[in-house]
Amino acid sequence: MFQEFEQKLMATFERVCQEVGERVAKSYENPKSRYIRQRELMDEMGILYVDIRKLEAHGLKRIKFEENARVIFYDRKNLDEVLERLAI
Repeated sequence: MFQEFEQKLMATFERVCQEVGERVAKSYENPKSRYIRQRELMDEMGILYVDIRKLEAHGLKRIKFEENARVIFYDRKNLDEVLERLAI
């Protein structure tokens, strides 16, 4: 009985590890996943455009993937760094 439980547990663990591995691989395939659109950031954090401009004044960097693009992205790592600096 214990061996059956252990086998099921190991099968579940392997399935979870495989799924995590696939998700990590996909995140490396799509480099934009580390970036967030300005509108998504505003919705996710519940902030206004004015608040984003203040974050930009404190070091948040705008990213445009195309020269004349109207969509603005932010790097999640940069966002975390700015928020950590402001939290202290």
